[in-house]
Amino acid sequence: MDHFVKKYFQILGVSRYASLEETKQAYKDLAKVWHPDRFVDNPRLQKKATEKLKEINAAYEGLLSFYESKNIVTDTNIYPDATQDAPITEQYPESPSEDTGGITSKNNRFLIWIPPICALVILTIIAIIYVDQKNKKQDRNASPAILIPDQIKSSSSDDAESSTGKPTIQGRPSVKITKNTGKRHLLTKEYFTLGSTTDDVLAIQGTPTLISGNRWSYGFSYIDFEAGRVVRWYNSKLDPLNVRMIPVKKSNVQKEYFTLGSTTDDVLATQGTPTHISGNRWSYGFSYIDFEAGRVVRWYNSKLDPLNVRMAPFNEPDAQKEYFTVGSTTDDVLAIQGTPTHISGNRWNYGFSYIDFEAGRVVRWYNSKNDPLMVEQ
Repeated sequence: MDHFVKKYFQILGVSRYASLEETKQAYKDLAKVWHPDRFVDNPRLQKKATEKLKEINAAYEGLLSFYESKNIVTDTNIYPDATQDAPITEQYPESPSEDTGGITSKNNRFLIWIPPICALVILTIIAIIYVDQKNKKQDRNASPAILIPDQIKSSSSDDAESSTGKPTIQGRPSVKITKNTGKRHLLTKEYFTLGSTTDDVLAIQGTPTLISGNRWSYGFSYIDFEAGRVVRWYNSKLDPLNVRMIPVKKSNVQKEYFTLGSTTDDVLATQGTPTHISGNRWSYGFSYIDFEAGRVVRWYNSKLDPLNVRMAPFNEPDAQKEYFTVGSTTDDVLAIQGTPTHISGNRWNYGFSYIDFEAGRVVRWYNSKNDPLMVEQ
């Protein structure tokens, strides 16, 4: 087994004999634990979590490539017949103990812990029931505070009376705290988007779980405002936002893929609403796309959240080649290797492997065993 693969298993905390499903579950657990959005209030920890999550993502993608190389697509062990390298388990003697009436010393040690464990479980259940009943009683007696849009407050005299004298949220005079009157209103929109107002977001998304400056958080998701308008967001799968972007100009021809030079409208029509917008970068889960002057200039295509991106040669080669080498053109590489997973300047990445170009010709590469290149020395 490759040294890097062993390292990947260690990073995810699973055995090198783990099944595909066990590895996937381990990744999901670690991704939740180290998700940077859990440390929004601590930039130092958030930075550490971001670096840790990058390491976890790289390990997971490396193991996916490894499983694929072994043709493992179901919940089976990598080495189902492995015996020589199987982990050695400690053996305990099973001779009866004289003072336990035939019970082994190992079982005796276990039985000693049964009474305190049972007592602890019973106390825990009682505590949970007590807290639950107390919370229910408080919920029945309390009238929780919620945020409502100005346009709704102004249309209801009862709401206006209930909000009298209540403080406004600092920095947001257009939004007030009011008692929950139990009244409902008709929503005219199902989704918000770039440029939506705070009232739009409140009517569609409801009361945020946290307000910090111009950022409204909904669990792990958040929305940023400038001058009362939505300018960016992060849409977590754990706490999805009702957000949507649609192309400004609808194309007559529906495209299945976007590529270098595609417009933002092309990407929206092909890929849908991004999960995160930050400046000229649109993220789709762990993948992202960078724009300049409204055109695609680079991307990173993660196996965890694949993009509908494709690059085709400008000029088809006269003869189909199986390998490229030093001096091959970008068209040669595309025809042989396909669409790169990441483009950054003159470097094309294919997973953990990469190719460097100068003046449109191959000058160097790194060929990883996890993502082999069709290269010839």
